[in-house]
Amino acid sequence: DDDDSGGDTAPEPWVPYTQVDLGFYDTCAVRQDSTIRCWGDGSTDSEAPTSSGWASVSVGERHACALTTGGTIACWGSDIYDPTEAPAGTFQAVEAGSDHSCAIDTSGEISCWGRSTSWQTTAPDGRYEKLAMSGHTNCALDASDIATCWGFNGAGQTDPPGDEFMTIS
Repeated sequence: DDDDSGGDTAPEPWVPYTQVDLGFYDTCAVRQDSTIRCWGDGSTDSEAPTSSGWASVSVGERHACALTTGGTIACWGSDIYDPTEAPAGTFQAVEAGSDHSCAIDTSGEISCWGRSTSWQTTAPDGRYEKLAMSGHTNCALDASDIATCWGFNGAGQTDPPGDEFMTIS
C-alpha cells in the first residue's frame, strides 16, 4: 500500500460552500450539495446533521441551528439553556445567538427560544423579513426596511435610528 495518509479514511471530496457563519467557538457552512460542515473546538461539528437539504446555518456560542430547503429548523450542540429546542413549523430564517435562537416563520412572525438574561427571547410583535443576532441583542427588519431591536441594551444597541436599512447582519 502506497498510501502515506497515516489513516484508513479517504480524503473528503472538495465541494464549494454557498454560506458560512462564525460562532464563538465554531464555524459552520452549507455546501453547494446542501450538506453542512462545521469545524472549531467541537461544540457543533460532532452533532452537525449529516443529511442534505440544508439552505442556511447559523452558529451561536456553543450551538448551531440550520434551516432546511423545506423551511424546518434543526439545532444541535450544547443544550444547557435549551437553545437547541427549535419550534415546529415552517420558517424563512433562523439565527443563533449566545445561548438563544430566533426564527422568522413564513407569515413573518418571530419566535425565540433558549436563555433570556436580557429579554432577548421576548420577540417583538409584527411581521419581519430579516433577522440578525449577536450575543444577547437581536434586530429584525420589517417589509419597510425599518429595524426593531431587543435584548441587552447596555450601550443603546436596541435603539436603532428610524432610517431605512438595506440589510442587517
